[in-house]
Amino acid sequence: MNLILVSIIDNKNEKHLISVDENTNLLDAINEAGISDISVFGVCDKQLACHSCAVHIGTKYDLLDKPNEIEKDVHCELGEVYRENSTRMSCQIKCSSKLDCMEIEIPRSAFFLFQDKNDDDKI
Repeated sequence: MNLILVSIIDNKNEKHLISVDENTNLLDAINEAGISDISVFGVCDKQLACHSCAVHIGTKYDLLDKPNEIEKDVHCELGEVYRENSTRMSCQIKCSSKLDCMEIEIPRSAFFLFQDKNDDDKI
């Protein structure tokens, strides 16, 4: 199996480079990387029933398969966190050679939707 590289930017703006097997689900790849303080929870087990695996795609967004209608509905529930042409649910992305060197950003907290909007700890 071929490996691709994915660059993950954490909430401290630090980059972490991981090697991922092609055809691996991005949610699984992020969690299996074992990087301290970085995870996308995937509470719903990849069923698009939660928001806990949202990521922001920094590069190669246009090379991804388009989000289906169910994922678009989930995006509508993200509020301020949603970034057009950037935000995707990592459980819906299969890594492939065309995504080699893709850069993603992990939101500060998988539970960002429950934070007080007046809280100083913004994403």
